[in-house]
Amino acid sequence: MASIFFRKNKHIIQQIVRRQGYLPTLNEAIQYILIIQHGPVPQKEKVIIKENTLRKSYKSLPIKKKRKEQQITNLESIFLMESTHPKEEKPIEKIRDTSYQNEMIKEQVSLNVKKSEKITEEFLEKSLKEDNLVHILDHAYPEEHKELTELKRIKRLRKKAFLKVLKVINPYNIEDTPEAFRKFFLSRYEMLKKILVKKMSGGFEDNNTDLIVLVREVIDYNNYGIIIGEYLTDDDEITNGLFLVSFNHDEGVLKEKFNHIIPDVVIGLRVKKTSRGKFIVNDIIFPDVPRLGRRGRASEDTYVLFLSDIHLGSKKFIKEMFLRFLDFVNGAVNDKELKEYAEKLDYIIILGDIVDGVGVYPDQKNELEIPNIYDQYLKISEYLEQIPEDIDIIIIPGNHDAAGNFIPQPPIPVKIAEPLYNLKNVKILSNPAMIEIENVKMLLYHGYGLEKIASMLHMGIEKPTRIINELLRYRHLIPTWGSIPLAPLSEDHLVIYEVPDIIAMGHLHIFDARVAKGNILTIVPGSFQDITSRQKRLSIVPTPGVF
Repeated sequence: MASIFFRKNKHIIQQIVRRQGYLPTLNEAIQYILIIQHGPVPQKEKVIIKENTLRKSYKSLPIKKKRKEQQITNLESIFLMESTHPKEEKPIEKIRDTSYQNEMIKEQVSLNVKKSEKITEEFLEKSLKEDNLVHILDHAYPEEHKELTELKRIKRLRKKAFLKVLKVINPYNIEDTPEAFRKFFLSRYEMLKKILVKKMSGGFEDNNTDLIVLVREVIDYNNYGIIIGEYLTDDDEITNGLFLVSFNHDEGVLKEKFNHIIPDVVIGLRVKKTSRGKFIVNDIIFPDVPRLGRRGRASEDTYVLFLSDIHLGSKKFIKEMFLRFLDFVNGAVNDKELKEYAEKLDYIIILGDIVDGVGVYPDQKNELEIPNIYDQYLKISEYLEQIPEDIDIIIIPGNHDAAGNFIPQPPIPVKIAEPLYNLKNVKILSNPAMIEIENVKMLLYHGYGLEKIASMLHMGIEKPTRIINELLRYRHLIPTWGSIPLAPLSEDHLVIYEVPDIIAMGHLHIFDARVAKGNILTIVPGSFQDITSRQKRLSIVPTPGVF
């Protein structure tokens, strides 16, 4: 008998489950039915309805709230929804004062909640499959809320595959000794040697010798080039070598490869040793990524948004644009498609330079709106607090953040960015970091040094993903020592040993995206900072607000 009653009034039961978080008893369900069909129990006070409107800017958004602006949290939803036997509804007066709302609800409906009856996601999923609770959200909310809440329910049930942090660099101490530098470059050499040996094995002629070389210098003459580098002998002895590259016999193929060599990369050389002990290069092999790679796929749709270079604290920070971004993630947009994207959003990844920092470049103080680094992190935390808590925010530092001047950068210290660490949905990682979301591996790097690599290769910076292609060729994020401050650690964390599915970088403030070699998706978001004096000197034309 009870099961028949529950099925006949399934949408009422759905509302109770949604609001109370447990499956009601028969008596509790009957009380709700009576309220709907005959109105609430007469009270001395007025029935109070909480108005729920989606906020239009960060100023009006509540602090530390999930996406509750469009949820009905009181009896309004029961009074407004259709019942199985609709009656003529009595008009309900809405008043602003909601101070006695909870007390009124308790007087109208008294429900004794048992802990054992609390509903779990597993129970909810099982109930749906068994058709005991036909779509939890059907008729549970007024029509204008139905689409939004349905998206939220899908996300809540499927968000089982959580973020996996595959690699993060913890705080370290730098040893300024010859041995530290030797270990650093030897680590790089050994990791890239493993990759190159696989690529070169079985592909050489009997009269050729394969060598793995750490390049130290490259000299380009008209008809030939010289590579000076180090390699390990069969006895594991480090030996210096000079390698001649002729540009005349292979229609420019070797010349093209030679032009991509920069100092401190590790490459494979297929050489022939002359009677005088010199090496003639017949081929140049880069570690590179496989050209026909298969990108990892999520088992179900997962929405990730990449941001970079907010630069809060700068006078050039575009506040209005960032507020529009906050409106978007809160669903406060008129575009239906954008609203759906916002509701499906699972992760926001910020690729560094969340604040402008202090003393990063000469005369920066003249361009700072907030000159104190602690205040900068406090302010950005107040902005990020407006992002719904069910969206996870992953942050890595950039060269403007207070995470040290050397690359790799450990996570931003808690004592400096404590307000960020206090946000429950924020996770701060190192730069670089490797993560996995739904079986999709993502390499996150701020991008500091991209402009240096472009300069060495005589490339422009208007298409940053082209520079990332070169880094994939070297399987290293910033190979050349001295281009930017690198920390000589016992392991070179900048080697791209494991091929990711997605590489995301920022730094240049120029949006670009493409599927690169190896079927790797490369993403470079824009910024939220207008053009600065330094960018003008570097001829950088930013694309703010594009992500």
